[in-house]
Amino acid sequence: MAAGSLHERLDQLDTAASLNNLALVVREQGDLDGARRLHERALAIREARLGADHPNTATSLSNLASVLADQGDLKDARTLQERVLAIREARLGVDHPDTVRSRRNLTAVVDQLKSRS
Repeated sequence: MAAGSLHERLDQLDTAASLNNLALVVREQGDLDGARRLHERALAIREARLGADHPNTATSLSNLASVLADQGDLKDARTLQERVLAIREARLGVDHPDTVRSRRNLTAVVDQLKSRS
């Protein structure tokens, strides 16, 4: 974990959560580019503060993957969803509801890729 006071780290994690929530609203409004930028910022904070394999980092990865899929970038969406599933299986277990949801998300992206070919 990077240096800084506990208060600073918590503030940054709060910022990441706020960026994530704002990205969800922006996405709902149809601004996929804006949502992508916000999710990327939230992801960067969570990776730096929590680590690459933390469940909250996986949430940011999943949200970014969803936006990428909406933008038609299914290859990168698949890569991120595979990473999300690996994190959640390792950290939460194969039967955890978030892991099950991740498996469904990955399957949906793979199905979209297959339908394009």
